[in-house]
Amino acid sequence: MNRTRTPLLVLALVLMAGGPACPHKPKDDGTVNIRRRPPLGGAAIRIRIPADLPQLPCMLRNHTWCDRLLMHTVYEPLVRYNVQTGKFQGVLATGWKYLDKGLTFQLELRPKVNWHNGKTVTSKDIKHTLNQLRHNALYQGHPASRLLREHVERFSYPTDHLFEIRFKKPFGPILEVLAAVPILPAPETLGKPETHRERIVGTGPYRFLQWWPGEKIVFTRFQDYWGPSGRAYRLEYHVIRSMAVAREKLLASKLDLIFDVSANQYKRAIHANGKRLRPFSIEPAEFAYLALNTARGPFMDARVRRAVGLLLDRSKLLGAMPGGRPRPLEQPVWINGPQTASSKGTGMTRTPTEATRLLKAAGYGKDGKHWKKGGRRLEFTVVTATRFTAFNRGLTAVKRDFDDAGIKLNIAKVLWGELVVSLKQKRFDAIALSTPLYGPWSDLADLFHSQSASGGGNHSGWTSPKMDKLLVKMLREVDRTKRLALERVVFQLAAEEAPIIPLYAPRNLGLATKTLTNTVPTPLWVDLSRLVLK
Repeated sequence: MNRTRTPLLVLALVLMAGGPACPHKPKDDGTVNIRRRPPLGGAAIRIRIPADLPQLPCMLRNHTWCDRLLMHTVYEPLVRYNVQTGKFQGVLATGWKYLDKGLTFQLELRPKVNWHNGKTVTSKDIKHTLNQLRHNALYQGHPASRLLREHVERFSYPTDHLFEIRFKKPFGPILEVLAAVPILPAPETLGKPETHRERIVGTGPYRFLQWWPGEKIVFTRFQDYWGPSGRAYRLEYHVIRSMAVAREKLLASKLDLIFDVSANQYKRAIHANGKRLRPFSIEPAEFAYLALNTARGPFMDARVRRAVGLLLDRSKLLGAMPGGRPRPLEQPVWINGPQTASSKGTGMTRTPTEATRLLKAAGYGKDGKHWKKGGRRLEFTVVTATRFTAFNRGLTAVKRDFDDAGIKLNIAKVLWGELVVSLKQKRFDAIALSTPLYGPWSDLADLFHSQSASGGGNHSGWTSPKMDKLLVKMLREVDRTKRLALERVVFQLAAEEAPIIPLYAPRNLGLATKTLTNTVPTPLWVDLSRLVLK
């Protein structure tokens, strides 16, 4: 599926190549003072990554693998969403509350938290991080950047352990935003670093040890961590571009964990080595959907859009996709996130009889097997990328259903660059997209507000004054219960107007040795700090 990250279009799940030409030498560019590999004794969890990181440090820059590997291990947010409890819990913050009728949000910081360089975390570090997102152009692609720029008036700190966010107007989902932001040290905290070890400074249970570009990156347990220590003594990220080589190393006990396994590789490995390997799958914060162009063709009519959504057989779509079958989605949310409850029962469940009623109300009639209006057959084209083989296989299966229902569904498989051009220029009837979320929360205003139709995440171009008012009211509501009730109304209106058709929650397949357990999902990936190697 095409991955988009709002407000900027992300052109791929970038596997970021980098590092110097000689991959087997440790980094020695004047920033790391080493000449040989240090002895690295002790238990380690060895994880395959498909490409090296482009640079370190690299947080807040929308580098997918950087965020996957370093969030919750090296760097930490103020709060995080607990999938098991369905609630937000403190990390670097221990308490929070609204003041001044929702205009001020105050956080109490956890005392005696040390950075990896031994200095203490203070409110100055929090202010520095959030100001980087607001003002530094390097970080404006981060999803929290736009929200902080739009809604925050200023940051302040009454004490070293009290931090306050002053909003322009009350802003409800601030915890959802903060859960996606790793806290970085302020310049005075960092000092004048000369080595990577001095520059890559976080508060997490693991600290940077060494980087051999093109080969591996090693992090070791931080002995002065404020919470329960990391389960493994070291985390080693091994750069192995070939999945076949990675699988061989896993079977030879030279790796403990590999992700992003294809469906066919997953099946073959389990069939041949089921006694030695443990399969698992995770559902990161992401949703796949069809965006319908509301400015041209049949999808200018909301009744036709909804009818198509009600005719879609998600079970057939997903059943034809090989490998770990994704779970169907009827609303654009993270399937493990806080919005799942408020969206329940508001989606477009397959209902052919209601679809028939809507098509007739839109002026279509059946001419034999086909729906027609004004002598023209009802048809639409879905633009999808050639690289999305699994989804395209499912789409082909669904095409037969639409043909049987009297609607002609065409499939246009194009190269990635062509798809991006079609998206930007709105040259499509429907287009297959997938949106990854950095936090647990889907920004519905970016998906549905009319202001996001130009340069934002509203790729359907849908405009609705009613929805715009609802979204603003929802964002202004600081009472969580009331805001969830408003979210439910937003979901219901989105299902009625159907500018998008949610499809499924993508699933990431992985293989691990039998001795590796406790793969706890996070919005980004999996919590590597909680992995257990028996």
